[in-house]
Amino acid sequence: MCLLPQGTLVKNKASLRRQFETMGLGAKLAANEDSAIIGLSTAAPNDFTEISRRDGVGAALAWQKARFAEVGAFR
Repeated sequence: MCLLPQGTLVKNKASLRRQFETMGLGAKLAANEDSAIIGLSTAAPNDFTEISRRDGVGAALAWQKARFAEVGAFR
């Protein structure tokens, strides 16, 4: 991938994202996120549930995204 011209990877990812949206993948991912939030909120108390109860689900999702970003899962 390092040998690709500048911006090619970004364009390829955007193209794939549009194709997945056409197939309805976006809706499936959103539904999966909803299920994950429900599952996390009903599980034994953990950092996610504590933050969501104290500061709201948006804050808990931001906290979770930051945790994944630390290991390079979100770019």
